[in-house]
Amino acid sequence: MKKLFSKPQWSETDLAAAKGMKSIIYQSIPYKQKPVDVFAYYSAPNGPIPEGGWPAVVCVHGGGGTAFPTWVQKWNDAGYAAISMDLEGHIPLNRPDKKGRQSTPNPGPSRVGVFHDFDKELKEQWYYHAMAQIMIGHSLIRSFPEVNPEQTGLTGISWGGNLTSSVMGVDTRFKFAIPGYGCGFLPSSSGHQGRAINDGKHSDVVNQYYDGSAYFKNVNYPTLWVNGTNDFHFDMPAFQASANAVKGQLRFELEMGHGHGPVWNLPECYAFADSVIKNKPGLITFEKPQADANQASVKFAAPAKIASVELLYTLDPNKTWPEKKWFATPAKIIKNELQAELPPGTQAFLFTAKDSRGLMSSSRYLEHQVAGLAQVNESTELNFADLYSAAISPAPSKRIFLADNFENGISSAIEKSFKIDDPKGVAGIQEWYDQKASGGKSLKVKNSASVQHAFMPSLNQWFRGPATIKNGSIILNCALLIPSSNGNALSIHARDYTTTPQTQLLSLAITSSTITCAKQTLNIRPDQWLHLELTIPVNQSKKAILLKVRQKDHDPQKIEIKSNPINTLSWLGLMLGGKKTGELFLDNIVISHLEEDSQ
Repeated sequence: MKKLFSKPQWSETDLAAAKGMKSIIYQSIPYKQKPVDVFAYYSAPNGPIPEGGWPAVVCVHGGGGTAFPTWVQKWNDAGYAAISMDLEGHIPLNRPDKKGRQSTPNPGPSRVGVFHDFDKELKEQWYYHAMAQIMIGHSLIRSFPEVNPEQTGLTGISWGGNLTSSVMGVDTRFKFAIPGYGCGFLPSSSGHQGRAINDGKHSDVVNQYYDGSAYFKNVNYPTLWVNGTNDFHFDMPAFQASANAVKGQLRFELEMGHGHGPVWNLPECYAFADSVIKNKPGLITFEKPQADANQASVKFAAPAKIASVELLYTLDPNKTWPEKKWFATPAKIIKNELQAELPPGTQAFLFTAKDSRGLMSSSRYLEHQVAGLAQVNESTELNFADLYSAAISPAPSKRIFLADNFENGISSAIEKSFKIDDPKGVAGIQEWYDQKASGGKSLKVKNSASVQHAFMPSLNQWFRGPATIKNGSIILNCALLIPSSNGNALSIHARDYTTTPQTQLLSLAITSSTITCAKQTLNIRPDQWLHLELTIPVNQSKKAILLKVRQKDHDPQKIEIKSNPINTLSWLGLMLGGKKTGELFLDNIVISHLEEDSQ
């Protein structure tokens, strides 16, 4: 602790320069007896330094993230100095081969899955070093003459939320903390992180050394916990238990997306910090909700006039917490209490309220069962995670060629299947957090005017030699989002290369608003994820090519193509057409072969 609480050696660098920011390299604890350099962005607000110095914030990125100048700038705009560091030995620049980021001169360890390095020596594990690098970064920003060292806060997103939950009880020099998504009590949770470490030894290491619950008893300053009702990685029980352990405030948002932007763009984060540091009015606070039969209520205190209130409730008794469907309905205000009638079949509920400043916060949720049959319209329900699970589920005579939901990074199969030829390095693929159909990540595919071929980037699935498809059906399942602004159209083609010249078997064109195939067109809702299932029968004269499309709150649509029978299938491709700068997002891709009798 003496080392972590001391000012580190540091210097400015011209690596990854960002306008208005200082790029910094500071030294952390050694890794395998070698020095470790940590890259960070730092900046303080413009204008005269206030008496005592600027308050300051340490910003901790999530998985796949890095040092973010945008995040630093947002805290600067709110009147705080800020530092944002990279915790995986990188600088925020891509490698020339597009496979990850460039390393610092002396990198430390990178994250390995979900605590998958737990069986190494403690001082060789990533989380150990990440906690140290955060606390040393805190010591560094406290040392700057323009910063008030007694007015600092900590905030983190996703994995950064985990780390915030852990560090807040070890480094008690902070005056507030704001964890986003990530929390404590992970091993017993039903989120992705909990399921990944519930195997005994793995979870024992996490519980003893890393999980926030090991250190919550030391937290004696205000905290704000920000999450959604259906976060894939961090479920509501673990998140609420963490907030309860430190008597923190909660902000549960209905189906909040998972990413850095959804948190750092929340005005509630900055208002909460101001309430602690600058003694300004804070957020709406709630007591514990109450329920009697079908009547629910909660008492609240509001620093500004209430503008709107809602009851959020779920009718799902058996699904895991991330899978439960939540609904919103108006509540009513009676003096200092919110009240609502719970629908039949309710299993759990909470209240949210927004004030005249546009700031929202929520109560705790309460598990409470209401008698009666739940009335849910299932016709428009769409669960991308369930569709992916169904697509990869084993079955007799079923082969999976490609399957990836990108939760654990981009697989080698995807990298091998994608072809990108861009001498300027603009086009490429990368993991993406701010747009995803389910879970925490998707695949962002970017096109460029400088690509060498008019249909690159492209995902190419070949069926060569003995793997040539001569019976059964090839099935493509995927989730797709083409933005209406700067979106790139997607073409899906199937060909037979055993003929001379090759035979075009299928040509499908998808834009942000339409899907066209064989002179048939489907209209789709722009800027909304869709699920696409394409079935191509081979050597089955009585079956047609079938395209099924589903979007949330939209009736399923389909195109049936009755063409000449397909005898052989050699290749299936997803291609970004047109040599232009544009992008699209893919998630939950599965290409499979279901073998069937020839007729």
